[in-house]
Amino acid sequence: MKIYLIGYMGCGKSTLGKELAKLMNLPWVDLDEAIEGKSGQSITALFSAFGEAGFRKVESELLREYGLNDQSFVMATGGGTPVYENNMAFMNSTGTTVYLKVDSEELVRRLWQDRSARPLLSALKEEEVESFVRSHFNLREPRYVESHLIWNTDEEESSIIRRIVSLEPSVTKN
Repeated sequence: MKIYLIGYMGCGKSTLGKELAKLMNLPWVDLDEAIEGKSGQSITALFSAFGEAGFRKVESELLREYGLNDQSFVMATGGGTPVYENNMAFMNSTGTTVYLKVDSEELVRRLWQDRSARPLLSALKEEEVESFVRSHFNLREPRYVESHLIWNTDEEESSIIRRIVSLEPSVTKN
C-alpha cells in the first residue's frame, strides 16, 4: 500500500504522516527529506542552484523512483509536487492520494511563523506572505482535489489519523 499525503505547505503532511506510518506499521517517507538525502543539498540550496523548474525535475524523478518500487509507504509530498510533471496522475495510478485540506487563513498563520524554512516564502514580508499564499493556494487546489480522498484538518489529529487508516474521507467529492 502506498499512501501519498498532499496539500499546501503547512497543512500537516509531515506531522500527520509520521503518526499514520507508525500506526499502520509502514515506512515513513518525507519526499523533501529524501531529495535532500539523495542530492546532499538542502531544498533551499537546490532552489538556489537550479531554480524551481530544476528542483521540480529532481522531485518528480525521485517520486517516480519510490512510486514504481514494490515497497509500501506513507509519503508526505511537497506542496507543489502534485502540480508539476503530471505527478498527480502518477500518484493516483500508483497509490492512494489523500488531500489534507486547510483553509488559506490558517495556512497564512502557520506559514508566517515558519517562513524562514520555506524557499518560496523566506524573502517575503508579512503582507506579501498572505497575498502569495492565497493566490498560490488557489492555483494549486484544483490539482489537490483530484485526490482519492480529502480530509479537513480542522479535526483533532487522532480523528484525522483514524479516518485515514480506515480510508474514510471527511469531505465528499462531487
